[in-house]
Amino acid sequence: MTVLKIAGAILFYIGGYIAMHVLVYREIANGLEFNRAIKAITAITLILLGSLIITSRILDSFMETKIMFLVGATWFGIIFTALPVFVIEFIFRLIFKKKRKLLAISAILLTAVLSVSALFISRFSLHVKEVKLEYEGLPEQLNGYTIIQISDIHLGALTTVDWFAEITEKINLAKPDLIVITGDLIDQDICDYKEYCNLLRSLNAKDGVFIIPGNHEYYAGFTYFERVVNEGNLTLLVNENKKINRFLYIAGIDDPAGRQMKNTKPDVEKAIKGIGTDKFLIFLTHRPEYFDDVYNKGADLVLAGHTHAGQIFPNDLIIRFYMKYHFGLYKKNGSYLYTT
Repeated sequence: MTVLKIAGAILFYIGGYIAMHVLVYREIANGLEFNRAIKAITAITLILLGSLIITSRILDSFMETKIMFLVGATWFGIIFTALPVFVIEFIFRLIFKKKRKLLAISAILLTAVLSVSALFISRFSLHVKEVKLEYEGLPEQLNGYTIIQISDIHLGALTTVDWFAEITEKINLAKPDLIVITGDLIDQDICDYKEYCNLLRSLNAKDGVFIIPGNHEYYAGFTYFERVVNEGNLTLLVNENKKINRFLYIAGIDDPAGRQMKNTKPDVEKAIKGIGTDKFLIFLTHRPEYFDDVYNKGADLVLAGHTHAGQIFPNDLIIRFYMKYHFGLYKKNGSYLYTT
């Protein structure tokens, strides 16, 4: 049954991915009134670009595919940006039938502007956001306790060592008491690039550096992830907890992607087992929806990622309607969730 579910999910996503390309192709080719030859060239170009990200994954074990993956992943972002733009263009074309050429050109230009903006923001908008939390009855020893959370870094072909070095430098300059990584640290095996693991080892916090898996750790390969954890000198939490001091515990759960990839699954009860309700508990989960499972079970602070706050327009607006805890700070019964 698990194999059938995996196959079904793969077919669903591939089908959706193909449908995106078909829509964009039809709107461009028809809107710009391409002749048969130009239509064929456009179709072949879209097929090649669309297949790069999948092909690079298949060939990764046999040859160097970094450039192929980089181009494919960039195109993946562009086509996802293009989808809502061309859906809107399609609707307008039904209303303004004589303006289809202008609408097609406008959609292409808007997609280009949004894609370049997204790439620029992701590369150059690095900053530290500070959030202060207040708790009733907080032990004096935890007053002023500082935690740095990083999430969804996706180290791999789309990142550079210099970029990650800038991140680690900012983290260490803050001199935190605790550092947590709430999943999706890697997109592939990065330990062939020793600088990445050296930078992970350089992270410095009084009470350590803790990490949980996200869905991309399973997509990249969990054995690769474990290698990164070991070589990066990180403490992995998978449905378990650790005592920081007599006032403070930290717990973390697995990601649901483990069900398909490794026959594991999130287990909240196992993760918090043995922690007294009088202890302050930091709970790590890649997916913020688990806040509903733990806010009334002693978790004082839940830290999550996964959503990317929608990442690109207009998904950053749409995400608010289908994801309950899409970004930022939330509070229930004295327990906080922060989704980054």
